[in-house]
Amino acid sequence: MAASNLQDAVPLQPAAGQVVAESEPEAALAATSLHCSECKKSLLPQELASTAKKLCKDCNSLLQVLFRNLGAGALDNLTSEDRAQFFGKCIASKQGSRYEWSVVRAALLECRIERRTQQKIAEIGGPFLPMSVWLNKGYSEDHVRKFPCEKDIVGEETWQVQTKSVSRRDVQESVEEELLQRESDLKQLRQSKGKGKSPQDSTAAAEPELHVPKQPALPLQQKEKTDKQKAQAAAREEKARAQAAAQTARKNRALCTEATAALSKLQPKEAALEKLQQKAKQHKLEDLGTRVQEAREQLQEWLKAGKQCVAASDATGAVLGELPFTQEMVKGFLQAVQQLQKDVNDATPKPQPKPKKTAATAAAKVLRNEDIRESIRKAMLKSERALGPVVVSSSSDEETKSEAGIRDMASSSADGLPGTGRDLMTTNEIVEHADLLAADMWPLLGCKELSDITLASLLEHRYILQDIKETLLWQQRGLPHTCLRTEAGVQAALKDAEHLLRCARREAEERVLQQWNTFCPEKAVKEKTFQDTVNRDRLPSSCCFEELELPAVPAAGTDSTPVFVLAAHIPRLLQFLTTTSPPFAQALFTGLEHDPQLQMILYHDEAQGGNILAVHKWKKATLFYASFSQLRTSAHLQQCWLPVGMVQHEEAERAAGGLSAVLARILRFIWQSADGGFSLVFNGVTKATALTRHCHLLCDYDAQRACLGITGSNGMRCCVHCTNVLRKNSQVERAPFVEYSEHSRLKFVKALDEDHWAAADKLRTLQKGEEIKNFVKTSGIKCLPEALLHDKVAREILPVSCCAADSMHLYYHQGLISWEVANVWAAFRQQAPGLTLQMLKDTVTATKWYGPGNSNHARPAYIGSLFHEKLWADGQYKGQAEDASALVPLLRYYLEVLCRPRGLLEKELASFNGLADLHSEIRRLQFAFRPLGEDDVQDLRKFEEKHQQLYVDAYGADETRPKHHHRFHLSEGCVLLKMMPSCMTHEAKHQIYKQNLCDRYQSKVKVPRVFLRKCLTIMLETTVHQQKKLGMARWQLNEPCNAAAGNLRRALSSSGLLEAKSMTMWQSTVSVGDVLIFSKQDAGVVLQCLGDDQALWLLLQSLQHLSDHAWGCRWQLTQKQKLWKVRADEPY
Repeated sequence: MAASNLQDAVPLQPAAGQVVAESEPEAALAATSLHCSECKKSLLPQELASTAKKLCKDCNSLLQVLFRNLGAGALDNLTSEDRAQFFGKCIASKQGSRYEWSVVRAALLECRIERRTQQKIAEIGGPFLPMSVWLNKGYSEDHVRKFPCEKDIVGEETWQVQTKSVSRRDVQESVEEELLQRESDLKQLRQSKGKGKSPQDSTAAAEPELHVPKQPALPLQQKEKTDKQKAQAAAREEKARAQAAAQTARKNRALCTEATAALSKLQPKEAALEKLQQKAKQHKLEDLGTRVQEAREQLQEWLKAGKQCVAASDATGAVLGELPFTQEMVKGFLQAVQQLQKDVNDATPKPQPKPKKTAATAAAKVLRNEDIRESIRKAMLKSERALGPVVVSSSSDEETKSEAGIRDMASSSADGLPGTGRDLMTTNEIVEHADLLAADMWPLLGCKELSDITLASLLEHRYILQDIKETLLWQQRGLPHTCLRTEAGVQAALKDAEHLLRCARREAEERVLQQWNTFCPEKAVKEKTFQDTVNRDRLPSSCCFEELELPAVPAAGTDSTPVFVLAAHIPRLLQFLTTTSPPFAQALFTGLEHDPQLQMILYHDEAQGGNILAVHKWKKATLFYASFSQLRTSAHLQQCWLPVGMVQHEEAERAAGGLSAVLARILRFIWQSADGGFSLVFNGVTKATALTRHCHLLCDYDAQRACLGITGSNGMRCCVHCTNVLRKNSQVERAPFVEYSEHSRLKFVKALDEDHWAAADKLRTLQKGEEIKNFVKTSGIKCLPEALLHDKVAREILPVSCCAADSMHLYYHQGLISWEVANVWAAFRQQAPGLTLQMLKDTVTATKWYGPGNSNHARPAYIGSLFHEKLWADGQYKGQAEDASALVPLLRYYLEVLCRPRGLLEKELASFNGLADLHSEIRRLQFAFRPLGEDDVQDLRKFEEKHQQLYVDAYGADETRPKHHHRFHLSEGCVLLKMMPSCMTHEAKHQIYKQNLCDRYQSKVKVPRVFLRKCLTIMLETTVHQQKKLGMARWQLNEPCNAAAGNLRRALSSSGLLEAKSMTMWQSTVSVGDVLIFSKQDAGVVLQCLGDDQALWLLLQSLQHLSDHAWGCRWQLTQKQKLWKVRADEPY
């Protein structure tokens, strides 16, 4: 979120951490409030007992009691936190208006013991240091190895040597001795001075005083003997405690075992008793229902006690209580439940028994089965008579006659074959037709609505079609076969199969309609087939597309039929969407208010459905999506991109000119359909519009190379946008030519559209093969006369200057970030071989990272998945684009922490920091609210040049790839599209085709006319459904919304102010708890999202900037709160 988009900061003055509107007397009173220096309680000036020391009356009285019994300095060894805890405990336990010395003494004793124990532990706990450090301190190696050892972050072994131990009992005895000594000294001092007790000491006199005279120093031998006796007594006591704990554990295990055994028997009865109770209630068995209810209550009580026993045995070492049941009681309860089940079943009315099968019914069933078998047998005999097997001998004469018979059959015009649209069919067409019929039969075999006879006939005809296919294939190869069929037999078999398919479909549809009308009589359907109804419903969306034909490459032995492509008729498509999708209509109407001419943004990419390793790529298709600059604020949503064209991969390979010719044909048709402008009706309002002269293309460089018909990175000129950039190791050193490892943008010479057009026109005039080859190598343009650059109409619609590469493929997916992450990790492993990827993963997941509320990227499970070993292999990071984006800041932090202090990877770290800065700038532009211009991309260009130079210094020019130069044109794409180009949304939209459509219509994949229309129609309807369900991009609070607090409504002068937990601002979502950093002076944590009909607001708790580091910044949360007015910049 940019700082320029959040304006009009209104600071509030919070009191006690809340935003309130204070009156003048309350503000004056708050300004004079004080706090007690000991218990920290807020006080008024008149409540102080000691103004100089700022003490409340309770704390002042407690200090007097301590002074009378222990003298001055009794609390000197306690920290401020310990003192506050001590005063709080004593004040809470105060009885009436006086303190009990025994209570005060016990609280003081506990605080001093805790403080002394922590000090002892701090003294004992030492650092983990290398072996050389401990040897220098005088310790032997054998002595050091007896202590704990661990490896540091770089894999070096360190040890922690402990010189003494601590016992809480010893600390307690020491503290008690000190308190007794202090009390004795104070009493002797008062007696020696002969002072009587004052009236103020009456409280202390009432408490028992202990007098412990000073013990003379014991001789050394006697002291050692005393210490030995104490140690023996402590050992005996510890042994007794261990024995008692073991006995308790054995008893607990026995109880847990008994409870587990009972639970395994009782838990299944819970569901049985519930069913019994429902049955008793259903049949109104009141007495039995009462008995079942009592049994359920007792069962639930035992289950609860057993589960608590099992849980308590794992959680604590205390002695467990006895169970409310024994094994004998459980056995009796199970028997009672069994008897209860029997009583309920006996009292329940029995259903009428089914009539037994008689001889008549059995005979009828046998007769019915015989009828079915007889019908199948007759159908098979009829097929055999029609097909008539012919045995072919192995002689060449007979083979020649058979081949001639097949050719005569293929060229025969008698009757023809139904459904082919022609009278003549070749052998290949007959085989393909048989394949399609068999594929159409396969789904019907699992249709439950068909009769047994129809299913058996379908199965038999599939075998016949398979036999026909094998016959023709063997005949083509000139091999003998025993099942060859005559010409009439093949034609009859194909006709019978088509007739059977039509009957089966009609029978299934009639059964479905019959069931629908039975279960939904109020919505009864007349006698129409199901497919006709579906086609009628999809007619409006299907009419949005038109069939186009392209000439195929003439080659011997290949199919010479035209290539079929489906393209959108833009006026019909937009009118269909504005009529059926109100969110799209509203977004487009708003965009046309600002710019009446539609600027199309086209995207295309290949999508592979089904098996990606299949030899024939019939399910692989090129999909074309389009959006408009008027919908730029919704460009990150799938429903913003409309399907406007489709061609199968196998068909595009057959087309003369390839995919480039297909794109040129689609562009010509789209602009012809909108030639002269057109009108759209928005809910009764007519708007005139037209397409602009040029179309913008958004795709990766591989797609650009295919659609423009250029050599791309494989040629001498690796960049179509520059005239002087050559590939690596080109051996051309004269100016102005440079290789793609160059970092200075000033050395690149931009190529003009007229230059590409002139080169394409000159290529068409060349005649000699050697001249054409050399010109293709130097110009980078392929010799394809049907390609886009050779089409004078299409190349003006889509010039090279209107092609923009996307940031996802340049950086995040098999791009610069994927490669450099692997490079810097490999370099780090060389200098720190003890560090493994698992160690880095454990360190990162153990850190509590914080992220936006609507993102899962900060969760430990997701962060751990980024460091899977299979993603860090083969010289690049293989994670998805989102994974690479989330990995960069994490890896930057840990590389800085681990490498910078040790002086490791200086050049590699500098290059990676430059890449991380570039990543941050791309993210900033990606989430910008307003259209991007030249001023917005200046920092991006500086970061690109800086990183290119640092990368070459760190890894060398040989490690660069063409994308290291292609990324210099990313800023041009930002200015062209007025947004950061990214294909992440389109890659996700491919799932509509991959997951459902290609498999649903797999029987039609070899019929492009049908397959393309069905796929594009359903993709369009799915897009409309997404628009209705999810809407387009918006600028508003997200549900649920509630009325804001009264002080906020008064502060903003808005009676209708609402608050929510999140708000959406075009492509960004801000949630409560998110950290927003606009600049070093303005940053905060979101407390509330507010808004009304006029504007949106964010209530922030301010952050104070502390320091800058190479990996980022440090901030501190303050108590100050601010209201930021969020304003939507002009998005058009």
